[in-house]
Amino acid sequence: MEEIKRVDQINGELIKSNSPSIEEQWKRHSIYKVPSRVTELNKKAFRPHAVSFGPYHYGEESLKGMEEHKHRALLHFLKRCKKPIEFLFQRMEQVVEELRDSYKPLDPIWTQDTPRKSLIQHGPTHPTPIPKAQFLPLEHGDDIIRSARELHEVGVRFKKSKTQSLRDVSFDCGVLRLPTIIVDDTTEYMLLNLIAFECLHVGAGNEVTSYVFFMSTIIDNIMDVALLNRRGILINVLGSDKDVAKLFNSLCKDITVDHQGVLDEVKMSLSNYCKKPWNKCKSHSNLL
Repeated sequence: MEEIKRVDQINGELIKSNSPSIEEQWKRHSIYKVPSRVTELNKKAFRPHAVSFGPYHYGEESLKGMEEHKHRALLHFLKRCKKPIEFLFQRMEQVVEELRDSYKPLDPIWTQDTPRKSLIQHGPTHPTPIPKAQFLPLEHGDDIIRSARELHEVGVRFKKSKTQSLRDVSFDCGVLRLPTIIVDDTTEYMLLNLIAFECLHVGAGNEVTSYVFFMSTIIDNIMDVALLNRRGILINVLGSDKDVAKLFNSLCKDITVDHQGVLDEVKMSLSNYCKKPWNKCKSHSNLL
């Protein structure tokens, strides 16, 4: 009897999951809660430091000091737009369901809440998704990507890309072009959140993840950082070159990278270039 009930339950859930409304709801998901197993990797990266926006961190003791300022900001906004609070309520009620559907997961208490309370008191939040818990080495058989210093020793020249797009990475005629990146005390948090979003959100792509993974491979120590800094590819305002090397080496822990796209072609071209006999000779001569 229990088995029959279970079968009926699964069939019912299957039918429900195929409905257009459920599919549309999944498409709206864009804000994800980070589980504890992931926040343990870097607790600071996935938590607001000053103010909370949205239900996930609302009410935390360390953020309560900003609640007064959030209320004052609301009053300032109403004065500036010269609209009554009722007008704001009406506009918010038009988007409250869409906002709720953006969260995955969302505690039932928030789905039962009134639009006025949930939107005025808590508001939307920024995406903080879930990184996948697996690491794939950037290696295909004998195709091992070397550090920047080692690439330089076999004749690879480093130049800035014409744009700052993370997609603007290329290798041609011995020249590796990379976009300029400014590394400061916000870089780690920004990249970790973007990597996490790509890992979880369907259709987000993997441009940031691939770029960071590539950079973490060619940056092994302070000599690699110094070389990229001289070429204008890395602008270090974080601190020492050792700090930058440590940052990139730590970013790709427990992260999966799909071996596809432009960067995979660049890796393959670099590997083939390093295997050529005359380039190997350059490397050996530099060691003498």
